Amino acid sequence: MDQSRTGAGWTVGNIFSSLRELGLSPTMIEPDADDPFRLIALYDPASTLKFGCLYEPGAGDHVQMIGLLCILPAPQMSVDDVMAIDRRLTMATAMLQDGHLWIYAELNIAPTFSHALFDAQMNFYLADMRTALQMMMMGDAMTYKAAEAMKRISKSRGLKSPMVSALTNKGQERPSLASPRAAMAAAQEVKSSLRPASHCPKCKGSGRGLFGRCRHCDGTGLVR
Repeated sequence: MDQSRTGAGWTVGNIFSSLRELGLSPTMIEPDADDPFRLIALYDPASTLKFGCLYEPGAGDHVQMIGLLCILPAPQMSVDDVMAIDRRLTMATAMLQDGHLWIYAELNIAPTFSHALFDAQMNFYLADMRTALQMMMMGDAMTYKAAEAMKRISKSRGLKSPMVSALTNKGQERPSLASPRAAMAAAQEVKSSLRPASHCPKCKGSGRGLFGRCRHCDGTGLVR
């Protein structure tokens, strides 16, 4: 096993134990004889999605690589739709495969295993998987109805309104509720100006991800 890529403690037992403690109902799936990977099937009670932890066996009980995958039916989804979802994901990558949306990520197993490190990476993936499902069901558009209503209340009554008072963080600069669409458009414009088109949109050209090299561009910092 390549110890430069796999830290101590990354065993099937430790992984299975952590998945069980996260409440993801891990179940080992019997592989075919020639399958290079093994699968731990998982269930997310928050989203009711089935997904899985794929691992490449190493020496003994150790693993050499861990991938996470959720497959969602998406017969009408376009490439632009997938790219919009992919831009919103922190850790995972969204891919279109034979009419299905794949939400895929790989864990960084170079450091020594700890339940805290494993749980942190799993929670990033779970958030991405749930975000992808939300966008498939509702799209990326927001109505701003609640924000517009609060804008009117804030303008007419300010902190005298119990609702405005309950939502305002004391002792901090309170952001303006005016023109949420304009504010988001301006923020997006700034982000676009700082990120050349040739640079990877995930790592903004740095080649670095949250837990090692950027998986989206394989550490090159460029769009593949």
